[in-house]
Amino acid sequence: MSGPRLRYHFHPTEPLRLGHARQALFGALWVRSMGGQLVASNENRSALEDLEWLGIEPDAMVSRPKEDRYQEASSQLVENGRAYPCFCGVSESREMEIQPEGWPEERRYDGRCRGLSTKDQSTLKRSRNPSFRLKPTTSLPTLTLLGASQSDLVVDFDFLIYGNQAPKNALLTRAVDDFNARCTHAIVGTAEIPNLNLYAQICEALGHEIPTFLILPPWDSEAAQIPVHDLRNQGFLPEALLKSLAATTWNPGEHSHIDALVAQFVVEDLTSTAEGFATPDDLRAANQSFIQNMDDAQLIQELVSHLTVRGFPIVEKEHSWQERFTHTVKSDLMTLGDAEMLASHLLQDPAKFDRSSLRRIPTDQLNELLNQFESLMNSVSEDSSAAWRQVIQQFRQEVPSPGRALSHIRVILTGQPRGPSFASVLSLLGVDECRERLAKARNLHH
Repeated sequence: MSGPRLRYHFHPTEPLRLGHARQALFGALWVRSMGGQLVASNENRSALEDLEWLGIEPDAMVSRPKEDRYQEASSQLVENGRAYPCFCGVSESREMEIQPEGWPEERRYDGRCRGLSTKDQSTLKRSRNPSFRLKPTTSLPTLTLLGASQSDLVVDFDFLIYGNQAPKNALLTRAVDDFNARCTHAIVGTAEIPNLNLYAQICEALGHEIPTFLILPPWDSEAAQIPVHDLRNQGFLPEALLKSLAATTWNPGEHSHIDALVAQFVVEDLTSTAEGFATPDDLRAANQSFIQNMDDAQLIQELVSHLTVRGFPIVEKEHSWQERFTHTVKSDLMTLGDAEMLASHLLQDPAKFDRSSLRRIPTDQLNELLNQFESLMNSVSEDSSAAWRQVIQQFRQEVPSPGRALSHIRVILTGQPRGPSFASVLSLLGVDECRERLAKARNLHH
């Protein structure tokens, strides 16, 4: 497929954070709205899986060039006279002038390695690995920026492009990676604008086309730092997160699927600042709203999938039971993970329950409680919450210390001292399952 190509680069080791996913989302919306492709590197599989889970599946994959390719690019620039090896370390850097805040390098390089002879370079290479510095041109290369003005920062000193002393995300590395991916467009944050002048000079020196840049307003929030994988485990819905990310800088309307978002995306509609969804609680509230608006069939499917991944054998239950479970928990769900407490009451093996607190109760007293509850339970003709509420109410009237007694019964039947509505729990357990758990409790107590 020909047309625009925008590369999204994963950090090779860091998890995909929500702020990174936002940048990938807007990159996908922008380039696909022009009929182009989102290209991603394949070096961080877990980050790629998180991105695909969100629904932002890249259109093409590209491997990063081998390290030799960056060395070759450095040598190419040295050969054509645009760059040279620099052997300065931390001690030499301290002797140089401190740059004002906002410059790409903390110190203003004084050019001391620029005139080294071939012999001097060979001598220094025996004890030091060089970095490489580019000699800037006197005029700024032309940049096409959308969403911001070009920085007027004039770099009039030789700047680092690659090597030991270069920034972690070396500009030369980026230029080579973009060229390797046949990148025509790129998306960056406003903080990167000063570096774009340097990047453009490297592209020009290498003979590469300079991409068109979309400047995305920064989303400086607590939520932006959350790893996407953590939100997956907590039971967030990918569509809800996608819509929340889009809403930080744009109005997605009622749409939450990537294809629908692309269809209505217009780059000129982006806001100049990023707002909303600043905290995890904001995300949870947005996710809750999404869940409450889901139809029951879709929610059942999502819950069964999530709970199965989390180790609960809900797939062994009949669909009618899954429907009742979903109806019971829906109003309290902010994330799918909120259903795990009720699932632990219902789907956990009673043999694994911690009954140490019950063993402190005299056997005759515990047996009396069990017998009273089981006797009342036998009157339940249908497993409805209303029927079980009557059992609970009558049990409270017949036993001393009803609060403590009910707590004992809850622990016996669920393994938990507290939790969701006990009547709802009992209706989902059913009479037969409750009777089996009471029997196991008697055996464990003896």
